[in-house]
Amino acid sequence: TLDFQPEIIRINKNIDIICTVKGIANINRKLTRQWSKGPDLICYNGHPIDPFKYTEILTNGNQFKLQINNVSESDFNCKYQCRYGFEARAKSIQSSKNNFEYPPANEVRAIVHSNESDPLLTIYMHFKKIFPMPRCTVLIEGSSRSLNITSSKSFGNYYEVVLRHQYIDKLHCNEEVEVTCKLIKEYIIPTEDRRKCILKENPSNQIQVIILSTCIPVVLLVLLILFLRLKKYEKDTEIDSSKDKKFTENQKKNLQEESANMLTQNRND
Repeated sequence: TLDFQPEIIRINKNIDIICTVKGIANINRKLTRQWSKGPDLICYNGHPIDPFKYTEILTNGNQFKLQINNVSESDFNCKYQCRYGFEARAKSIQSSKNNFEYPPANEVRAIVHSNESDPLLTIYMHFKKIFPMPRCTVLIEGSSRSLNITSSKSFGNYYEVVLRHQYIDKLHCNEEVEVTCKLIKEYIIPTEDRRKCILKENPSNQIQVIILSTCIPVVLLVLLILFLRLKKYEKDTEIDSSKDKKFTENQKKNLQEESANMLTQNRND
């Protein structure tokens, strides 16, 4: 028999194809083992044609397996065959919504935004490539809501999908938003918050902002006036000090001149 592990195929992951030989206890290494993909031989007695892509692993008992590394689109929807001696088994890897998924790209974000004039939240997502069709939900304030698929188109095995949800209840800006999408596995989608806070919901906050916006300029103006007056006072004080110093020096000079004149007059007498 031929089986695949894991049962869910994911791009860029590894899968194993397990060949089980009935009627024996252990694999005889002297018998021929070979693997084929469609008409092409890909491994012969443990020697793959591409060692980076394929690896044969011998296990205990009646099994041997081929590991396919870094699975891509070219690895499924085709028939694989294992051969042991003269016996052969073949099986196709088919992609379906039950056994294959192409997960959301790492750069995908759930955009959360609101307008200044409209406090309603809108959550928007765009998957450029995904499989199967996602089922996404948003969790806000403990309440779970489904995102609606607004547009989708298929190409090959994949879909391009746009989803949107508008939250009809008014929310504060600090409410957490969590988005998850279910393919086969469930994925948490990172959010990008573009909300604009709206003060109309809280009149007390609005009054506080008005008071602050009025008082701050007044306080700054008063401080500026006090600063200018202080500078003027310092300048006037400096001028008065200079005048007093000059006046004192003139008085001293006059006294010296008067003393000299008196001495001269006394000598003449």
